[in-house]
Amino acid sequence: MILERNYASDNKWASHKDTIYVVWEHLNLVEFAEIVLKRFNDPTPVPQWLNSDYETFYVFRINWVKTPALKFEVRSENLGPISEKCPQPSKP
Repeated sequence: MILERNYASDNKWASHKDTIYVVWEHLNLVEFAEIVLKRFNDPTPVPQWLNSDYETFYVFRINWVKTPALKFEVRSENLGPISEKCPQPSKP
């Protein structure tokens, strides 16, 4: 994984004041979360992500004051049930 090779094992994190958005295929995102948590010595378990789940997302907040600290959250968009039927286009 590129992140692990270039960033997670490196002590030089560059973007201390930036907001970084990571969009990833959600099964790889579990691995990404495990790498980041490990890098910050955080024992929080990363929940498995069902292949059918399209509304969950992870939030990583890093506090860079003195000793960097990570806060990891699992959130959801709460989209509710999604119809299996594709809507038909409107007729003019």
